[in-house]
Amino acid sequence: MASVSRFQSRLWRTNTVLATAGRHAVLFDPTFDLSELAEIQRAVAATGRPELHVVITHSHFDHACGIGSFPTAEVVVGATTAEVFESGAAGQQIESASANWGVSWPGAPRFDRTIQAGSSFTCGPLVID
Repeated sequence: MASVSRFQSRLWRTNTVLATAGRHAVLFDPTFDLSELAEIQRAVAATGRPELHVVITHSHFDHACGIGSFPTAEVVVGATTAEVFESGAAGQQIESASANWGVSWPGAPRFDRTIQAGSSFTCGPLVID
């Protein structure tokens, strides 16, 4: 049985969504400050799902800054986001935001799988449009 949970950041009310089904958990845009990311990490751990996928909807720092909090997850991004990550621009945005907001996020933006805009893809039994 699938379930969905939502976490909302205090800053800008940015949303992180956690969906689970079978052995898989899919986390969308984990963000923002370290205490919020720790809460999301606890929620992911509490699902008991051994397969974690992180989907980043776009490259802005407030959507990509939490990737490093899930170092064993498969990270899925769109082709345009992959280009921004590969260019180093996303990492520069995160470094700049880190200085501006006084938050030091772990790890650099990374991805393991690229998907095409407008296509469906799977993360375990979950089909995502």
